[in-house]
Amino acid sequence: MHITMEVDGNQCHADVEGSQRLIEFLRDHTREKSVKSGCVTASCGSCTVLLDGQSVRSCTVTAGQADGCSVATVRSAQHDPLLSAIQQAFIDSHATQCGFCAPGMVIAVRSLLAEEKELTEDDVRQGLRGNVCRCVGYPAILRAIRSLAPATAAGAGDVVDEEESTA
Repeated sequence: MHITMEVDGNQCHADVEGSQRLIEFLRDHTREKSVKSGCVTASCGSCTVLLDGQSVRSCTVTAGQADGCSVATVRSAQHDPLLSAIQQAFIDSHATQCGFCAPGMVIAVRSLLAEEKELTEDDVRQGLRGNVCRCVGYPAILRAIRSLAPATAAGAGDVVDEEESTA
């Protein structure tokens, strides 16, 4: 099957097998290595991308399903000021260590913040559900998100401080 899609602002055309997953297409055809293959069961979130603006796990979407769509990875930060700000907030808050989960986590946060509403702690935790970080943990990630919008994750400070003090 012949597919066409936009990946991080670039048009891509390829012949793919009907069962080829989007993550395989991104890593093999476009050489996009920021999309990580972790669990291949949508459990870890490391392969999260934006598909026509919606956060999806690229291990559960076929390349054919993305035909005609726009895909954004963390590489699209050069065209997306909010995505760039999220990446900087992660750096400033020391919310990355090994970096394996970071691309998917940053995309998940981008999707959350695109809703342009005041996010509660529960909204943030729900939005990050399924994005696993085994190195840094979530206190630094929540701190990064709060730094982007002071009203975001209102009240999360007490929970984060408690978790940090026991770490």
